[in-house]
Amino acid sequence: MTRGPEVEVVGDDLRVWQDGGPNRHHGRWAGVHIDLPHRALPGLLAGAQRDLVGFLDALSGWAARVGLEQRGTALVDAIDRNFAITAPLDVQPSR
Repeated sequence: MTRGPEVEVVGDDLRVWQDGGPNRHHGRWAGVHIDLPHRALPGLLAGAQRDLVGFLDALSGWAARVGLEQRGTALVDAIDRNFAITAPLDVQPSR
């Protein structure tokens, strides 16, 4: 059974496992993880948010070009609302 990604604190780093729980040492993704400095997380999250906002802008432009009008706006709003793309990031200050 796949549980999904898992994050643990290892010293000053965050260890992100492809597949967490008991699967982290068994199966296809056994031992697969990345370590990143805790202080890098806010910048990485901000970059991901910028990319996703860019996606919303591109989607909005596409919707306008194909004539979706209010349905296009509703689509962009629904994606933003459901994935909280433009919501403020709640990131703990770096250590």
